[in-house]
Parts: sequence; structure tokens; C-alpha cells
Amino acid sequence: MEVYNKEEQQIYVWNIEKFLNRYYIIKEILDQYFENYTNPVESQEKDPFWDPVEAQLVGSCYVTLIPLIHLIDNPCEVNLVNDQAVCGSMMLDVQPTDHQGIVNLSDLIDSNQHDHLIIEDPKSLLNQRLDFKVLL
Repeated sequence: MEVYNKEEQQIYVWNIEKFLNRYYIIKEILDQYFENYTNPVESQEKDPFWDPVEAQLVGSCYVTLIPLIHLIDNPCEVNLVNDQAVCGSMMLDVQPTDHQGIVNLSDLIDSNQHDHLIIEDPKSLLNQRLDFKVLL
């Protein structure tokens, strides 16, 4: 069940157990309100319509890492899929970097100033450290 909190502009997903628990809390708060016409909710934590934001899996995607074996970045648009269908898409880039994650090694190769970074045999990377970052 989706619950929309208008004040926070937030949508929460509640299972039936959470809904029933909150239902009785909401009922109690309404009874208190109609007894003395004041809002009995003193803080966000006591608000039955509020939940802390939680990560929610929307979908997943698959990205090939093959360009990394040649130190090439891989900007692409990927489809997000869940158990029902494609549920969205997003742009991402997998970039080979230096050990600090600052310098994009693919950019260095493109500038023709660092020919020593060109990987002719990907097997030479076996048992070697390879740093990369994923940009979403």
C-alpha cells in the first residue's frame, strides 16, 4: 500500500502489518483531537504518517565491464527492470581511474600523451589492481 504524506511530499510503502498498526495509532490520535481540539502529535517521530526515508529497490540493470580491460570508459543508457517489466532507464558511466579515483585513465589515453596506458593484451591485467568509478 502506498501512503502519500502531503506535508512532506513523500510516498511511503506500507505492508498490511504496518498499515494495521498505524491505523490504530491514527484512530487514537483522532479521538484525542476531537476531545480537546488540539494536535496531539508533538514531533515527527510520533506522527503515524511519517517514516524515515528508506532505500527501496526499484529495479536493476546489467552493465558490461569489458571496456575496462582496455581502460576505456563506458557511458551508456541502461534499462532498469524489475520482476514485471522495464520500469525506467538511467545514464551511467564506468570510468577507469587512478588509485585515488580522480583521474579518468581513458581521458589520458585519448590525449595521446600516455601511450604506456594502452592495454594490448588484457591478460596483462590479471592479478593487477584496477580502480574504476561508476557515475550515475
